[in-house]
Amino acid sequence: MDRETPDELLTVIERYRPIRLDPCSTHENPTHAAEFFTPADDGLCQDWNVAEGGLVYVNPPYGSKLSEWVGKAVSESLRRPMTSDRYGTEIIMLLPALPDTKSWQHGVFENANAVCFIKGRIKFKGADKPARFPSALVYFGDREDDFARHFSDLGQTFTMESGAMRYY
Repeated sequence: MDRETPDELLTVIERYRPIRLDPCSTHENPTHAAEFFTPADDGLCQDWNVAEGGLVYVNPPYGSKLSEWVGKAVSESLRRPMTSDRYGTEIIMLLPALPDTKSWQHGVFENANAVCFIKGRIKFKGADKPARFPSALVYFGDREDDFARHFSDLGQTFTMESGAMRYY
């Protein structure tokens, strides 16, 4: 439910862009985000302030509310201003790669701009063993080609456009 992102993965994400907001953090702020929400703040109920720009990184609890977190990311991504520059809001989610679920079928595949299926099983910070499921980074933003190029070393990466997927 509350596993932290592995440092190696966070390093790759931060190299892509510094994290402005982590809506699923703790008081320790392990992602070093400029802004963050703790469980007491309930990031599902907060405005992610997508008009401000920057990267929103979401490693949601993987329990019964996972689909709500995907829905929140979708709704926030639909609110973000479309920009022609390189500084608009981008959202990256770390999710269990379970493409048969409603979260993927109706959230990710219908709305995300790119996906990176991470090779192997990640070992969350503080866990004794790797996860029992595969993981993916799901991207909502205007720079899907940049995302795909940057994260392609982690695993199979695709951009998604209306009616088409491109493999990197």
